[in-house]
Amino acid sequence: MSMITCPECKQPVSSKAPTCPHCGVRIENNVKRCPVCNTYVLLDSTECPNCKAHFVVDEAATAARPATEPMPVETEPATANIASADQIPEEEPTKKDTPWYLLLLAIIIIGIGAYLYWDNYQDKLASEEKAFALLQNCNDPLSFEDFIARFPNSKHIDEVKERLAGLHQEDATWTELCRNLDVNALHNFIDTHPTSPYIKVALHKIDSLDWRKADQLGTKDAYDEYILQHEDGLYISEAYNARDNARRREEQARRDSLAAVAKRDSIAAAAEAATSTPAETPAPAAE
Repeated sequence: MSMITCPECKQPVSSKAPTCPHCGVRIENNVKRCPVCNTYVLLDSTECPNCKAHFVVDEAATAARPATEPMPVETEPATANIASADQIPEEEPTKKDTPWYLLLLAIIIIGIGAYLYWDNYQDKLASEEKAFALLQNCNDPLSFEDFIARFPNSKHIDEVKERLAGLHQEDATWTELCRNLDVNALHNFIDTHPTSPYIKVALHKIDSLDWRKADQLGTKDAYDEYILQHEDGLYISEAYNARDNARRREEQARRDSLAAVAKRDSIAAAAEAATSTPAETPAPAAE
């Protein structure tokens, strides 16, 4: 038994089927194959609908053919140039399906796909945790924005967004501080944002502002205060020299002041002594 194409509806049908299950035309012992193009046609056909080859039909043989007679393989062509029957290739038997093999193959493919998905998920999760750990000591807004772009569904996404908003607020505060430099505001910024990347810059600005204030005052006490607050300050060497010079100036000024006071006191004492001494009485004239 082999599968053929129904001459009427062109659907696949068994060559041993009594009738076509699709269109109802009789099949068994009622079809033949064109020796030119191998198209199946009805037994009483005189022309191939595909290649237009002509057939010689023996009507008596067709009418007297028993129902159990095997289906003819071919009919002699009417033209001289029709190929011989031994040149017609035989049909290959239809391979039987192996459902168990296909089912096993499907299970293997699904298993491999599930493993690859799980492995990829674990790698992504590990990468996410590693990236989040790096943000713990990071103050760069770009790093936080990169994390949000790479892991939009992360369980840490709310915390990362909150810290990013804080960094933006910190940047805005620092920008405002740079417009109006104030030592107290800078100290408050350091206390409020102890991990800010601007801490070193803020300390440098405080150092510069304190030194400018001390140098403007130019006193020993002002320089002492700067030295006490900025032991490692940028201007510490200048502060020591300036303090020594200020101390000498102040000591000299103190000596000059004391000398002036002593001189003033001496002059005052002399003046007071002169006014308090009685004038000498002249001797009487001789008679």
